[in-house]
Amino acid sequence: MSRLMCESRGRIQNVPLPELPPSTTTPQWEVRKRLVCAEPNFDHFDKFVFACLLHGMPKIFVEDFQQIYARVNLYFDNYKSLRWVVCEAWIGHTLPSLALAILRQRGVKHIYNEHNYLSYFFVGSNLKYLVPLVDEFVTLGWEDPSMPNLVRGASLFQWVEKGKSCDKEHEILFVLGLPITHVPEINAAYGDSGAYRALSYFDMNQRFLAGLGEETLSKLYVRSYPSWKIRDWLTWDQSFALAAYLKKVKAYDDVTTSGRLLMQQSRLVVVNYLSTAYLESIIADIPTVFIWNKDTNLFTEKYMGVFDALIETGICQTNPEKAADFINRIKDNPEEWWHSTAVQKSRKAFLDENIGNPEVMIQYLLAKSS
Repeated sequence: MSRLMCESRGRIQNVPLPELPPSTTTPQWEVRKRLVCAEPNFDHFDKFVFACLLHGMPKIFVEDFQQIYARVNLYFDNYKSLRWVVCEAWIGHTLPSLALAILRQRGVKHIYNEHNYLSYFFVGSNLKYLVPLVDEFVTLGWEDPSMPNLVRGASLFQWVEKGKSCDKEHEILFVLGLPITHVPEINAAYGDSGAYRALSYFDMNQRFLAGLGEETLSKLYVRSYPSWKIRDWLTWDQSFALAAYLKKVKAYDDVTTSGRLLMQQSRLVVVNYLSTAYLESIIADIPTVFIWNKDTNLFTEKYMGVFDALIETGICQTNPEKAADFINRIKDNPEEWWHSTAVQKSRKAFLDENIGNPEVMIQYLLAKSS
């Protein structure tokens, strides 16, 4: 960010949103009842959703709306020259969404920088809903000509931990996903969440860990989501579901704050879900194997082959027993496997197709500020 501020001569800045005090208003039930009245053409599901909004609609949109709208609107009077805003924390975050709506009224355009994982190939991907709602949607590096406001860009996310010791302290790091109790949306990207998917996720992991054998398990450093980060989330208990195997591993860690640092301190990284972690490890050029659960992480027919080259070279595994066998074959010298011509070729091709150079994003933003 400091480079962008310097090279743009201050035209690019980090603008924090104003802090809002906790709400002290009481619910205005008569107002809420008018808002959730069913229309004549509503079906049963429509009626259910609107009935839930009686209690579920945040106060920021009802009782506190006028006060907060006025406060945020007044705040942006300090930024009269603002023309573009880059914001990723959007649909799922109330205040940024309200701020972006107010800025749109002022003629400010919204650039959405894609979250740090690839979702375009999943069945039910929400991109078809998100992309039309923004002025420009900048991807991590992939492209789709069918979306006119899609920009093939890059990310300024810190994929690699910098300025830290990278001595290889662990033979194998196993990075776990986060199975949430309820699926946040109907989207195959949430392949570990919900009852059926969580059962499939744990079955995959139990079969994988069983296949490793006790000797390999003793070298396994298992990294779960930090407990402090998810203490208020409703999730399945992985330490319970995988207890029979976790008691045999080198360590089970749900406290460490930096999974990226652990990756760089490991000779081999194994990831069991398709979000940010496998990209971090591959981009950092660390020997990486990730497991794709094809029973729950469903891909559209158009993108079914997105991992084909990675599967051929062993980076992507689709069967837990075969994944365990593969790990046991390469664990003594994962570097030899990783730096082979075929593996590096498939890695480079995947990154070239999906992950752009950060310099692309920097020059794109500088051009917007000129």
